[in-house]
Amino acid sequence: CLLQKCQGNCDTDKDCGYGLSCYYRSYAGDLGPPGCSDEYIQFDDEWNYCYEVNDGGCTGTDSDYLVDIGKDPPCTLHNCQGDCNTDDDCRDELQCFQRS
Repeated sequence: CLLQKCQGNCDTDKDCGYGLSCYYRSYAGDLGPPGCSDEYIQFDDEWNYCYEVNDGGCTGTDSDYLVDIGKDPPCTLHNCQGDCNTDDDCRDELQCFQRS
């Protein structure tokens, strides 16, 4: 059974229903995936959750913490979102930082 929006624990996008991606929690206390709210859902700090990726641009805002949108994201990335391959993957004047 595939997981639906705001359900976890996913390991890859293949664990999520159609049009959903797996949101990888980047740190304890992470507020959870874009489009999901702690107000209605109690998130487990060690789980990853399925969420709906907005094709028009990455949901969420700039962050001080690394956020994994996924490999080859279908949108332009905000600050501290990844995985980017070139500057063209990044929003506005942001540059893609490649770790070695």
